[in-house]
Order: sequence, then structure tokens, then C-alpha cells
Amino acid sequence: MALPFRRRFIPVALGTSLVAFLAVGAASTAVPTGAAVTPRAGPPSTVVELLSRGTTASAFDAEAAGVELEADHKIDVAVARVTYPTGSTSGWHSHPGPTVVTVTKGKFTFVTDDCERRRLVPGQTFVENGGPGEVGRLNNWAGAPGEITVTFFAPRGADPLTIPAPPPACASNS
Repeated sequence: MALPFRRRFIPVALGTSLVAFLAVGAASTAVPTGAAVTPRAGPPSTVVELLSRGTTASAFDAEAAGVELEADHKIDVAVARVTYPTGSTSGWHSHPGPTVVTVTKGKFTFVTDDCERRRLVPGQTFVENGGPGEVGRLNNWAGAPGEITVTFFAPRGADPLTIPAPPPACASNS
């Protein structure tokens, strides 16, 4: 699978091209939605709600308005809402493929595997490349619960979609 997200930490504006892909390209492999699920070990008070998961009908190469998406074979696309209690963290983790994360409530800091930090507020979106060795951690630093929406692009049947990971070497200094 080749998705053209070339940098680990990219602010993006999602346009109608991506929305159209999710509405038209993701099809057929349905799972129950709306139920709280725990895709990995984590803080018990963090709530993960799977909103949708499907498999693309075929390989694709879509490009419109400067947005490119490409997969050499069928992939899974899943969307989840994650609610973090005040002061909580995702813990160091990776994903089996790229993710697009949008902050919908609260204030977060995203820390990359080279310990680059970026503060995020509602309406901001970032991309995690995913794959082995690509780890990150999301921290809720607001004085209130925070919420994100995550779109996962993953190999078919990938489970879990979030994989706990050891902290990178730079984390001992942060």
C-alpha cells in the first residue's frame, strides 16, 4: 500500500476528495458501529467508539484537488471517536498503516518518535505514517476531557488498529 503521506507530522485540511473516497470507496465489509470498543490495552477510562469499518472494493488510485490516495490492493478504512479524560495519554503506540487524526474537543500535545511536540486544539488535524518504528503519544493537557476522531488506513483484517509500543530513546529526556 502506498499512501502519499510523506512526512510523519503533517497538518492537513480534509476536502471533499477524502470524504468522497470514504463514502464511495469503502464498502462491503461491515462491522457493528456505535459500540464502545477497546482496540488495545490502555487507561480504563479512555473510551474508544468504533464508528465505521469497511474494506475498499478494489485497489485504487484517486487524485483530485491536490489530494492523492493510492492502494495497491484492498485495504480497511475505519473511523473511531476516542475520548480522553483530563490529563490522560494514549501511551506510546503505533498503527498498522497511516492515520488521520482530528481534535474535536479539548487540547492535546502529540509527541513523535523523535520527541518533536505539537500542541493541538479543536479543528486541527495531523497524520501519523504508521508502520513498525513509527511511534507517537497523544497527551490531553487541558483541564477537561478531550476528544479526537481517527481515520485508520490499514491492511485488510489488521487487528488491533493501535499497537502499544515502548517509548523511543528520546523519551527518557522528555
